[in-house]
Amino acid sequence: MFITTSYLKESFKKYNELYFDNELPMPDEFKVGRGVRRLGCFQTKGRFPFQKTAIMVSQYNGLRTQADIDHTLIHEMIHLWQWNNHYGDTHGKSFKKKAWDIHIKSKGVFNISTTH
Repeated sequence: MFITTSYLKESFKKYNELYFDNELPMPDEFKVGRGVRRLGCFQTKGRFPFQKTAIMVSQYNGLRTQADIDHTLIHEMIHLWQWNNHYGDTHGKSFKKKAWDIHIKSKGVFNISTTH
């Protein structure tokens, strides 16, 4: 599947409502990458309090399934949730707890890992 920024934006809205109670701010930018080393990335740029946020999801030459893409997007949304709630950008306790909450809410559809 080939990813578009429109797909990422619409999926973000859907998953924000389903798994984050619409509490996440819309990132300033969505990016589609082509890399194989990094399948996704949450970024902040600038100085506080004027930081801009971005979520990048790699299309990996169009070989990724929609489920793979959605998994990566939700993974990066957890990082945005951490940043928004001042938990830091890690794969530690807060990440794992939120990932588990999403696993339960999705009835096992999403099993978000600490790797992509």
